[in-house]
Amino acid sequence: MRIIRALYVSVSLALIMVMVQGCGLLTSRLDLLNALATEEQKENLETSKNLLDCFSNKNAEGLKELLCKRTQDLVDIDEQILAGFDFFSGRVVSFNENHLSDTGSSSEENGKITRLERAWSIHDITTDTGDIYEIYVHKYYVWLDDNSREGISQISISSSGVRLNIGCKWPDYDN
Repeated sequence: MRIIRALYVSVSLALIMVMVQGCGLLTSRLDLLNALATEEQKENLETSKNLLDCFSNKNAEGLKELLCKRTQDLVDIDEQILAGFDFFSGRVVSFNENHLSDTGSSSEENGKITRLERAWSIHDITTDTGDIYEIYVHKYYVWLDDNSREGISQISISSSGVRLNIGCKWPDYDN
């Protein structure tokens, strides 16, 4: 009976140790995921500030530099950018830095990321003219098969139910 009890206690202790160590692994993975999410938010915020600065200052060249090569090469990209500046009135006074809605996807091959894209919205953009906007940003960070897609591919500006697009999302099947 003592042997069975000792064996029971030993097995129980072993299981408890495994569970505690497993929780440590889970905590480590959660910490890693939180760190990655925080890094993504920082990148989104930096890109958002650069983008909004371009709209505030009507900086067409600066905005064009944020775009991927493929979007830069659109025949009418300069006209699209100017139409965006005409649509967006005033200088940015504020926007919701804490609510940069984010979605993304990636592809991996043999442990190497071959495609990484992210999309987010910049909410509650208020300008000195009192207008309020929302801007949707679609950006490819990695596209190994076609690095001309890397950068912002599309910007959608909306206000009062009206939407204006700059660029193209360049879907997978596009050649």
